[in-house]
Amino acid sequence: MKMIIGSDFHGNETMIERFRAKAEEENAEVILICGDITNFGTLNHAIRLLSLLTGLRVPVLFVPGNCDPPSLLGVDLEGVRSIHGEVAVYEGVAFLGIGGSPPTPFHTPFELKEDEIMAELNRASNKIINDARFILVSHAPPRSTRLDRTNFGLHVGSISIRKCI
Repeated sequence: MKMIIGSDFHGNETMIERFRAKAEEENAEVILICGDITNFGTLNHAIRLLSLLTGLRVPVLFVPGNCDPPSLLGVDLEGVRSIHGEVAVYEGVAFLGIGGSPPTPFHTPFELKEDEIMAELNRASNKIINDARFILVSHAPPRSTRLDRTNFGLHVGSISIRKCI
């Protein structure tokens, strides 16, 4: 299965259009977006940006990031759907989604406590049947890895996502 994965567009429409063009050029069979579609934008703004990816004839799965409005949960546009706390299965692969991030010092719009993240992961993982292969689609990186280190050397990822992995 050929996938293309994008994240942290932060409201940049040009970047989303380039991402779409690359997905078409590469004949992606599944498109994954790992959050921060907007930069503290509204639900309407997020939907407008996501609508740039409709009509691609391949599934577009996304999770909201911590800079996206929580109201984006459950959004399902023409082929573009939120999988936060959900599982979507394509070609025998389950895509399990978890959006947002653990609490930050910036008090971003979509933050979850670690126990909430774990509860969502557990709830969603119970929907995976027959020990199917799965891909975790998350905005927050796992804690204490090279992926979650800030410029100041601090680890800011999710403990729950690390445990899930």
